[in-house]
Amino acid sequence: MANGFTPVFGNYGSAYLNGRKVLGLKSFELNQSNNYTDFPITGTLTPGKKYAGYELSGSMGLYFMDSEFKRTLATAQDFDTPPPVFEDLLVSVEDPSKGKIAVRLINVQFTDLTIIAFEAGSLMEDEFEFTVERYEILPADEV
Repeated sequence: MANGFTPVFGNYGSAYLNGRKVLGLKSFELNQSNNYTDFPITGTLTPGKKYAGYELSGSMGLYFMDSEFKRTLATAQDFDTPPPVFEDLLVSVEDPSKGKIAVRLINVQFTDLTIIAFEAGSLMEDEFEFTVERYEILPADEV
């Protein structure tokens, strides 16, 4: 590539939920939304912005293989049993040409999940949306 630019290839991505590899991973995304509170400033029509925290959310796309993970999350149907909180989700991309990039997500709670969806002639896929308490970007040598 020109100027030494080599993008990272997503084919080498993987995820481990509480130490167990997530099989059939197709896609993964984590986003941070910064929250601001508006406040009036005299002499201007534009409000000031005060940083007021952030929210982390994301999604994980999987090729459907079995219902084991869905059964774990199905406890949310029972009012007396809250949905599980997963303490650790490690996500990494190890592109042979660029090295390893890794992020640890702490206290993951799945908010939206596909119960069943299919289309004739296509592989079945699931989408799991989640929130996260916090994350750490890990040095490659710690992964």
